[in-house]
Amino acid sequence: LGSPPLDGRASLTPGADAAAWFLATELRKAGLQPAAGDAYLQPFDLVPLRLDRDVSSVTVRHAGREDRVVPIAVAFPDPTREIAISGEVVFAGYGITAPEFGYDDYDGVDVRGKVVLVFDHEPQEDDPRSAFHGTGLTLHAGTWTKTFNAQQHGAVAVLVVTEPVNTHRTAPRPPDRIGASPQALRSGELRIPRLTLPADAATTLLQGTGRTPADWQRAIDGSATPASRRLDGVTVTIRAVNGASGTRTSWNVVGLLPGTDPVLRDEAVLVTSHYDHLGT
Repeated sequence: LGSPPLDGRASLTPGADAAAWFLATELRKAGLQPAAGDAYLQPFDLVPLRLDRDVSSVTVRHAGREDRVVPIAVAFPDPTREIAISGEVVFAGYGITAPEFGYDDYDGVDVRGKVVLVFDHEPQEDDPRSAFHGTGLTLHAGTWTKTFNAQQHGAVAVLVVTEPVNTHRTAPRPPDRIGASPQALRSGELRIPRLTLPADAATTLLQGTGRTPADWQRAIDGSATPASRRLDGVTVTIRAVNGASGTRTSWNVVGLLPGTDPVLRDEAVLVTSHYDHLGT
């Protein structure tokens, strides 16, 4: 997999395709059954992604003022189509609905037809006593889960900002590697866009509340109680354009080792990894 002919295995390159065929051969040699119908290779469509930063923006309007924010990254529900959305904004804390932890940022707020602003990760993540797996992370911390949850509650878009009080990493920034070549699924379960914004965008969006983003985070983390609210008078206009085009096929490589227990063999354990990498 690390040999020179595979050329770094960037997705949608001959090197990645060669890696997929190599792995399929290894699964067959190991005696695993094909799990994608009668094949080891399961096709799916990817679209190259290059955010057009000259025209992509989130325009925030509040109290007669207008601020333009350029997103760091955009998760397109369909990267072949431009995103054009306008609406009111609801601050939805961490964007989490977790009944198993007795926590729901959407309790008591109506986000149907609205744009939601959420913090990354989850409450109290530096507290070993946190219900959210102590200092670890649960699935609720992921931005995909946050986006799907917002979609289930009727939101039309998600704005994500790094939680202002954090010790885990630096804030995200636009990719600067020349060789970076991100892609997006042609279609998936998400039907609404997610835009990752610079940290200071949260200050702009929350300025009318009289509290800073850090104040709101500390209020939520301090009591593990949501502080979601509609941002009165705040509207946003979102425009995002993918500057790349074309749809191409990539491959999952899937093999099956059937179980022997007559009951448990109908259940599955997935052991997964990604074989693509960053190219050269």
